[in-house]
Amino acid sequence: MDIAAKMNLDDILGGHDIILPLTPDCGVTNAFMTSKKNSEFMNFAIHHLKERQNLKYLGVETSHWAIIGGTGPGFMQWCMESYEKKSQITIV
Repeated sequence: MDIAAKMNLDDILGGHDIILPLTPDCGVTNAFMTSKKNSEFMNFAIHHLKERQNLKYLGVETSHWAIIGGTGPGFMQWCMESYEKKSQITIV
């Protein structure tokens, strides 16, 4: 992994339900995430993984887009935009 925790993530999480990082070029990313145990947001994301596994870009199925939009930063951005309880999400 590119990121290794050097402290207890509970200390970072504090009173937040979920923390997602914002990147300058693609919105939120899945490079680092932390959430409370049994997070409603993470349950929402897991529930939608299968339905987004064969995404097409401009009508064409590509493995690169399937990864970005199906499990990667595009997927996390979609989850954040689609999740109704946005007040539970902290963007850093």
